Amino acid sequence: MRSRRHHEGLKAARLLMVLSSISPLFILWAIRGNSLIPDRYFLAFCALMVVMPNAFLWLRVKKSARSP
Repeated sequence: MRSRRHHEGLKAARLLMVLSSISPLFILWAIRGNSLIPDRYFLAFCALMVVMPNAFLWLRVKKSARSP
């Protein structure tokens, strides 16, 4: 007998929702700084990790509010 695997959808959405929940960590990390990576790259990465997941979450909320 072959077992059937259940494939869950929205894996990317789940990942981005988790990243949006830890965005305060990236804000604190950007404030504290890092000696290993140049500041302009580090701050750009931290800003991207705050803005991108939260923008995605905002778009998901707007889309779900429009649907009946």
